[in-house]
Amino acid sequence: SGVEELNTLWTERLAEVVGRANVYQLPVGGKRDAEDRWRGDTVGRRAFGPDADQQQIEAMLASGGKFVVVGATEHDTDLLADALPLFEVSDTGDPVVLTGGGPPQGRAGHWLVVLSPA
Repeated sequence: SGVEELNTLWTERLAEVVGRANVYQLPVGGKRDAEDRWRGDTVGRRAFGPDADQQQIEAMLASGGKFVVVGATEHDTDLLADALPLFEVSDTGDPVVLTGGGPPQGRAGHWLVVLSPA
């Protein structure tokens, strides 16, 4: 949702059920100082890197951004330059949420799911 307090409440409840290591949270975003973008009261792990937020993803999709799947080691570096890495999918189909930011270091046989701007 667009309300950080509600998001925190839901992630607290979800973490009780599935464990904190399996819960991810994305800040809403907006015009705030960088330190305010990710407060200490969050429960989930930070999804999609240190600069990703909900408003960024919504803006990319609204302007024609597309989800793209590329081979983890055979990708076009120009494509990934402005893309937001989201997931790495293993050869068995298991997705892993990317959390580090920057270009992902994919493994052979794996796939990357990124949000590419228009």
